[in-house]
Amino acid sequence: MSDRRYTPDHLWIDGDGRVGVTPAVLARLPSVEAVHLPAPGTRVHVARAFGALELAKGCFDLHAPCDGVVVEARAVRPWELNGDRWLVRVDGTRGRLWTLEEYLARATKPRRR
Repeated sequence: MSDRRYTPDHLWIDGDGRVGVTPAVLARLPSVEAVHLPAPGTRVHVARAFGALELAKGCFDLHAPCDGVVVEARAVRPWELNGDRWLVRVDGTRGRLWTLEEYLARATKPRRR
């Protein structure tokens, strides 16, 4: 999808404000046990954690690709995660994000806390 832009934290956002996790990072994470997302109306701030994927050992924080407000959050079960399924939709202002080519060239290992 050409309107998607990517973050260094392995998330994508499309032109409609839908945010998802990249397939590259999902393939490297151990089994996801739970998905924690904010409720609609929650303010998010670029590069700050707004949710998490709970792993068997640890957690993978989801960092916002933009400043804005969550207008929709999907109920996603861990086994439904894939690179095309969006998690939340955010109404906000995007900063400088990477194209797919830039993401693939620059992406680093996922961060865990």
